[in-house]
Amino acid sequence: MDARAKSTRRFRFRRSLLASLLLTAPAVVGSASAADQAYRLGAQDRLRIHVYEWPALTGEFTVGADEQISLPVVGDIRVTGLQPSELAREISGRLKAKATLTEPPDTAVGVAQYRPFYVIGGVERSGEYAYRPGMIVLTAVSIAGGAYRRPEVSGWASERDALSAGGEIQLHELRRQELLAKELRLKAEIAQAAEFPAPPAALSPAAAGFLAEERGIFAAYRERLRNETTALTQTAVLHRDEIETLKSQREAAEKQRASVQRELIDVRDLIGRGLAPTSRILPIERTVAQIEREQKELDTLVLRARQQINIANRMIATARDDRITTASTELVGVQAQIRETEERIATARRVLQESALYATGTARTADGDAAPVFTFSIVRVEAGIASEIEAFETTVMQPGDILKVQLRYRDAGSRQVARTENGAVARR
Repeated sequence: MDARAKSTRRFRFRRSLLASLLLTAPAVVGSASAADQAYRLGAQDRLRIHVYEWPALTGEFTVGADEQISLPVVGDIRVTGLQPSELAREISGRLKAKATLTEPPDTAVGVAQYRPFYVIGGVERSGEYAYRPGMIVLTAVSIAGGAYRRPEVSGWASERDALSAGGEIQLHELRRQELLAKELRLKAEIAQAAEFPAPPAALSPAAAGFLAEERGIFAAYRERLRNETTALTQTAVLHRDEIETLKSQREAAEKQRASVQRELIDVRDLIGRGLAPTSRILPIERTVAQIEREQKELDTLVLRARQQINIANRMIATARDDRITTASTELVGVQAQIRETEERIATARRVLQESALYATGTARTADGDAAPVFTFSIVRVEAGIASEIEAFETTVMQPGDILKVQLRYRDAGSRQVARTENGAVARR
């Protein structure tokens, strides 16, 4: 009887396990999973886009700091807040309209890499981490190394972390200054400024070298564009002079044709009255035909010269437009790098603060063990507004979230110690 009951329980367990696997299996729609379909896109997401029979639109694209992606033919698309399926429909619709297609092309959009999330506070390794679908707070804490463990030697790890964080802040700040100088130059090129603009207050004296380099690049670009424009303008001027010369030749030929035409009329009148032979008319008619042929050739040369003028003007406009397009694309990437660098600086500063915080807590608990108790909160940006919400171990994380982990210690004397945001230790 016991064996039969055990067999029945095993069968029910296997059946429930199979049902749970079927329920949790991802649903596929086109080439995107159900998780991707419900996901809302944002800056720093890396998208995998495939448009059937459009290889130029197939590949991986990163959402820039301006919350847009730039695609050939389609142009800029604001993607923040869209689901992958909605973005796919938007691409198909725009492509159909611009390429005048009868049907929208098949388009698939998936998330190749989600934007990162961040963990700060009482964990072993505060910082930036790659997001994984379905993450909860407890998963994020484990990825960050779990609860912070005080070093055996009081203060040593905190000093080491402080030195490391301080060095990272200096390096990232230097990188930020370099990117800000490049951003300044790209914006000036897009605006077609005649002079390199004055540096903003965000640039420190340490950026003087970067500004000098970007100023040299800006001057070189302006000089090259000026030379190209001058050469093409001179070409257009030469063709205009050529047109004036051809018009003068055309007027002279027209006068000659009119003179010969009058002579032809007189000869025909004499022939009609029997005062001149018929043979005199043939050379005159041949001369008229030759003059008219020369006039047509001159008209053709005028049209060709005008065409060359139009080509030169188009080349001048294209040289400017191409540089603006290239600078705009570079600007999107630079702004994304600036944002990433600023986030790294902020993370390093939090690590520096946490190092000071833990140094204080370690000195206090050197005479006894303390069991850490977690409290969590999540800073989340939605529709451009940041808000902080209370979280628990099972709270679902989203890409871009900043998880703040606070440790509370209860020592042997039953005094609860809370680490506060400014690094102070409050005892209750």
